[in-house]
Amino acid sequence: MAAAESRRAEQLQVLKEFVAKAQEAERVAYSRPEQWGDDENGWMTGAVPAMTALWTASGNVMLMCDEALHEPVRLCGYALNQAVWRDIGDTEVNEHLETHKAAFMTAARKSPASG
Repeated sequence: MAAAESRRAEQLQVLKEFVAKAQEAERVAYSRPEQWGDDENGWMTGAVPAMTALWTASGNVMLMCDEALHEPVRLCGYALNQAVWRDIGDTEVNEHLETHKAAFMTAARKSPASG
C-alpha cells in the first residue's frame, strides 16, 4: 500500500510540473513580440528554455502516468508549441489553447494519480 501511495504522489507531482511548465509556455506565447528577430527584448532567451522544460515535463508524464494522459498531454504540448511560435494564423492564443487545455485537465482529473 505504501508503494502504491508513493507512486501516486510521484505521478501527481509530474502532473503538477506539467501544468506549471504549460503555464510558463503560455506566458511566453502571450509575450511574444509581433515582429521578432534576433532576440527581441530577450524573448527568445526565455522561449527556448520554457519550451524545453515543457517537453521534458511532457515526457515525464508519458513515463510516469496512465496511458490515458498521453494523447491529451501530447496535444496540449503541441498546441502550446504552435502558440509560442505563432503557427496559429490569426487565432488568439487563448482560443487556440482552450480545447487542448480542457482535454488535458479532464484526463488529469480522471487519472488514478488524481484520485
